[in-house]
Amino acid sequence: MKKLFLMVAWVSSSAVSSQVGVNTHIPNATFDIKAKNATGSMTNVDGLLIPRVDRERAMNMSLVKASTLIYVDNISTGTATGQASNVVSTGFYYFDETLSKWVRLLTDAKAIVSELKIPSNVLYARSTSTSWKTGSNTKNPLWFETTDHINNEYITRVDPGKFMVNKTGLYTFDVRENFSDIPKRGINVNSQVNGNILQELADYISGDKGVGMGLSAGSVSINFNGGRWLDSRGYTFIATTIKLNAGDTFNLITMMAKNGTYREAGGHISVMYTPIP
Repeated sequence: MKKLFLMVAWVSSSAVSSQVGVNTHIPNATFDIKAKNATGSMTNVDGLLIPRVDRERAMNMSLVKASTLIYVDNISTGTATGQASNVVSTGFYYFDETLSKWVRLLTDAKAIVSELKIPSNVLYARSTSTSWKTGSNTKNPLWFETTDHINNEYITRVDPGKFMVNKTGLYTFDVRENFSDIPKRGINVNSQVNGNILQELADYISGDKGVGMGLSAGSVSINFNGGRWLDSRGYTFIATTIKLNAGDTFNLITMMAKNGTYREAGGHISVMYTPIP
């Protein structure tokens, strides 16, 4: 009977004032919650518990209204697709009817950095093998055997030389590969030319003919020329930014136009991710 009386009183007060107060008789807003113990050393809990759901539940809700607030406490269920495409970690989410999806509240530094579109490093790996490769325009996959850092929220390794991106955005590549034992390019000259001069001329002419490197990322393919030093060493460097979609893959190859063989002498790949609208 007491509960029924309180409910009737609450409904009556709501109808009269259109404002509801919890722990207060004078609400200052449509719904005003006052802490039972706002100060002091009491150990009881004061606060508001937002509905807690898993990702699958957030993914399957229908006719969700704008500003609906939930706390996702489990992302092992469901998938980051549809209206739950932004639900990639536990936390508070509100519903944006314009986007028709849940949007994470900026409650930590990581989320704020992402919202500000500040690039973050998502991959750093090194090629450590020194294996021989065949020239004559043969495409040789470039492998990265040692992974120092990889953020699987953005990138997944497919094999030693191929990676898949998990989020659409701008990916900035910084790649450098060193080479050794790059063969010289021969030339034909008059037989009366001094042998030392001939060797120096051959070295000079072949000095800029190193090992090329190719980057395939999504639907984009880019080739870069390499340099060769007089001691048969050289390197090739890549610096470029490409928009990739979730599910796209990227890999690198090395290639030399000259006949013979060359040796990959180690290098690295660094990838930065920048979100885009």
